[in-house]
Amino acid sequence: MIISFNTMKESRGARETSISEFTGEFQDRISFLEKKYRVVVQIAEIQGRRWSYLGGSRMKDIPIVPPGQIRLNDRLGIVVYNWHRLPEERKKTLLSELKKILGVS
Repeated sequence: MIISFNTMKESRGARETSISEFTGEFQDRISFLEKKYRVVVQIAEIQGRRWSYLGGSRMKDIPIVPPGQIRLNDRLGIVVYNWHRLPEERKKTLLSELKKILGVS
């Protein structure tokens, strides 16, 4: 699995979480999918209602369109810009490829 969550410390019910560094290969795979599907992808850690940026495209690369937010599990999600422009079949294929890269079933 490329991404691993590790609890750093717990204090008064608050928990700080770190994530392993995204490798160059990981970023290359995301970039390849962005070009292939003409989307912009960001990976996020989900903490309640808050989605915190973990990796993927930086803010300067974000188009001014509403993103699609896809929850992969309780703690991990993806934000995909231009998601709504993709046909359903391409959405399914892109989601499958992203899950594979992220090690999420």
